[in-house]
Amino acid sequence: MRFNALRITQPSGKQVYAFAATADELMQVTSVPRISRDGEGALFGYQRPEVTSHILEIRRYLDGNEAVLPNTIVVAFDERVKFIPADASHGNLSEYGTLDVPEITDVCAHPGFVVDGQQRLAAIASCRHECFPVFVTAMIATSTEEQREQFVLVNRTKPLPQGLIFELLPEIAGVLPTTLARQQFAATVTTRLNLDASSSLSKQIKTPTCPQGVIKDNSIRRLVLNSLSDGALYTMAFDIRDDDQLLQAAVEMISTFWTAVRVAFNHASELPPNRSRLTHGVGIAALGYVMDHIYITRSKYDEWTPELVQEWLETIKPYCAWTEGTWHFTSSLPRKWNELQNIDRDIRQLTNYFKRLLEEEKRRKAGQLMLV
Repeated sequence: MRFNALRITQPSGKQVYAFAATADELMQVTSVPRISRDGEGALFGYQRPEVTSHILEIRRYLDGNEAVLPNTIVVAFDERVKFIPADASHGNLSEYGTLDVPEITDVCAHPGFVVDGQQRLAAIASCRHECFPVFVTAMIATSTEEQREQFVLVNRTKPLPQGLIFELLPEIAGVLPTTLARQQFAATVTTRLNLDASSSLSKQIKTPTCPQGVIKDNSIRRLVLNSLSDGALYTMAFDIRDDDQLLQAAVEMISTFWTAVRVAFNHASELPPNRSRLTHGVGIAALGYVMDHIYITRSKYDEWTPELVQEWLETIKPYCAWTEGTWHFTSSLPRKWNELQNIDRDIRQLTNYFKRLLEEEKRRKAGQLMLV
């Protein structure tokens, strides 16, 4: 099998090749060396097992008519693969020619091994497009040890900061995988809350482009995702089918809630997380539950206003120790205000505390209505 290819020689003297191929062509000349050990503990291969859910997510995207996959598949070939230059002339950086790859039916004897991109390759091979060409970057690695070295080096590169990725997500158009689409929704709500001058959280959310914010962006995104999963936004999504309208409604709902929070807990809402557990991840997550509870529990005749929210917040206000004092979750085990951390156990404890207080208030109001 022959591929039109470019060859470049890097400062180390190593040669790298770039060419285009379909998944079917690659699978005829490469294999995926799965990591395993024999009975004596000797290591074989280096690739992790296929992740079916990840492959399905990629395939759902690739099945679309607008799918673009610029990512390369990285392959290591053994010494049986030869490069044939088109002519004797050399360019400044690259040389054009043909990569001659022997076709061998025995999978165990294939001349190539997938170093990076096995999940993408599996998704491409099973997507609805019969011929989906991708870029391939190849090198010659004559031993398994050298292939493992390249695998580690390729995959140890520091990823982009999560904050930067999520700040970029709202600017991406087109169809995204389901999980990423939910993250995009949460990131877009967070961005609008931070950039809209009329928002009660304007310039209060810390992002790569707004370092002066006091609330970390991932805390607000988590609030949105939790609400979208089984809270106020989940309920709202049943009534609002248009994505843009749902997005705007989500921004307005959270902004209204935070207007009341800033009135009820004025001082605590303006301090950084190390001085206030309200702006800390643990406080944001727990207040997200409070927001969902009030939105869902309120009477259908009650308009969602800062005044309505503030009335509910007065229920928990006397029991809060955002910046000083002690949280009395139980009579036997009080906790200092700054002992709460952004971990599941503490978030659950604070959330359940607020839940108990709100449920007691709900029962009290129901009792008053019965008396009337």
